[in-house]
Amino acid sequence: MRHYNLSVNGQAYSLDVADTGPNSYQVTLADGTALDVVLSDSGEVTAGPAAAVTPAAPSAPAAVAPAAAQPYTAPMPGLVLSIAVQPGDTVTAGQTLLVLEAMKMKNELKASRAGTVATVHIRQGDNVKTGDPLIHF
Repeated sequence: MRHYNLSVNGQAYSLDVADTGPNSYQVTLADGTALDVVLSDSGEVTAGPAAAVTPAAPSAPAAVAPAAAQPYTAPMPGLVLSIAVQPGDTVTAGQTLLVLEAMKMKNELKASRAGTVATVHIRQGDNVKTGDPLIHF
């Protein structure tokens, strides 16, 4: 899953996008709204409410974070300039989590939702690749 912060006509949006098949994606907005999006070869985009998902059987908790924690991954490769949170911190949607330098630009990576930081996987000065786990909350 990839996280994006984008602006359309001056309105800021935060969303997570997961590949679900060829030319199809599940897009989750910061408010939790989930959409299934399909891109046709002709460039047409169709979107609608995400299909209901039957929960899988419970599995063992992850070793790096509590089972309820959600990963926040690097949206681009870059250098971690600063980290604004630590485990146990409560964050609000839109709050800056860290600053990542990519292509000589400082990018403030912000929380897509409210939560409590469970684990910080990076340190200041680390180089990260797209998709690397940064923070679980």
